[in-house]
Amino acid sequence: MINKILCLSRKDANVMKSDIISNSVSGYDNVFCISIHGSPFIDGDEGGELFSLQEWCETRISNINRILSLEFDDVCPDTVVRLINEAVFMNEGHASLILDRVLEWNKIKGNNLLIVHCAAGICRSGSVARFCAYLLDIELDTIKTNPQILFNNWVTYLLYATYFQRKRNEKRKINSR
Repeated sequence: MINKILCLSRKDANVMKSDIISNSVSGYDNVFCISIHGSPFIDGDEGGELFSLQEWCETRISNINRILSLEFDDVCPDTVVRLINEAVFMNEGHASLILDRVLEWNKIKGNNLLIVHCAAGICRSGSVARFCAYLLDIELDTIKTNPQILFNNWVTYLLYATYFQRKRNEKRKINSR
């Protein structure tokens, strides 16, 4: 069961790199991660000192199911950024993947940690972390150096809309029997 959620920037995730890679964050049986990457045009250079969790999950994590790596930018369809062809918007597929994976991870016994990160650890990861906290009915913790979360309205909307649509569909299915 996931007992704690951390919302991190890629830089903060880099500080915890060796502990996350070895699945040995102190006090936790399992570490799960939602790693959000944007397009290079919007998110900037993903290399250099900024640590990409996708980089090590593909080569060093024995259980790839511990990492969900998604690509979407910190943009909303109603912003000026929509004029930029290179922008990648979050979609219902991303929201479904997050919902499915978090529910799957939450079934795993133990004292488990969920880390959600994006480039800055503010908007995309903040929205995803807040949704996961709601879904799992647990407190949302933020890393000490980044307590200010500014939620991305589009990401928030898609996550909750996908979740509540599923709940309605399940209820209809039960009522139609």
